[in-house]
Amino acid sequence: MSDYYTYYYINADKQKEGPHDLVTMMRRIRSGIIKTQTLVYRGDEDPTSAHVLEELAHFFNSPSQDLRGDLQEDNEISISEYLSAGWDFLSENPMTTVSAGLMLALSGLVGWMLSQTFGILAAVVGFWVMFMLMKSTYLVVSLRLYRGQRTDIVFIDKILSPIFPTLLFLSLVFALLIPVGGIFLIFPALLAILLFVLSAMYMVDHQCNGLEAISESWKLIAKLDRKSKLKICGLVFIYVISMVLVFPIPVMLPIFVGAMCCAYEDFINS
Repeated sequence: MSDYYTYYYINADKQKEGPHDLVTMMRRIRSGIIKTQTLVYRGDEDPTSAHVLEELAHFFNSPSQDLRGDLQEDNEISISEYLSAGWDFLSENPMTTVSAGLMLALSGLVGWMLSQTFGILAAVVGFWVMFMLMKSTYLVVSLRLYRGQRTDIVFIDKILSPIFPTLLFLSLVFALLIPVGGIFLIFPALLAILLFVLSAMYMVDHQCNGLEAISESWKLIAKLDRKSKLKICGLVFIYVISMVLVFPIPVMLPIFVGAMCCAYEDFINS
């Protein structure tokens, strides 16, 4: 059950830092922030040296191993590599296509119901808001699947449930921001989509509030150079155009989300 512990550790400034999940602790170990003798609190237990905890000792003893394999060494963004990772994600998790289809169907049902009473504008708004609400959960579950982590009832109870209200609020905020960005300029709309995806993933990683998730996600984007920003926005643009003109959402959404999971891992480890 170690996948569901929350961890704290004593940093270089002698401050207690956390809470973090197992994946975050792994990254701190890989980057050298957490060393073998770093004091770690697992849940409500007394502190102990990091290497004493079995699930953390594994990362010290196998430095080349990650939950998804070796981390990408080349920091340069490659759209083709991200799309390839997205296709692999879809192939490994075919039920994500079914889930995306159900999201689309339920959103369409909400839109149709609203259209019967309030007209076409309400139908469009209702469809979009419902789709964004469900998509936020889809994102965080997909990140778990991408990493090979569990998505069972314990995950729902201990990780998803505490952040779920904030996740829904975040979805509503971006449900408004994305169309506004599209009306005025396309580039801000692409950034809003990117920020929404990263914020949802960051929130489930760190169990933080919406503002902190947005702030930290913006920092991840801001540290990219101009060329990398254009490339990652290009990936989002491909996703948007593909859904509108070519590929059905049940196929393109899992590919895009898998690609963004890969990008998110690269951003936080760069």
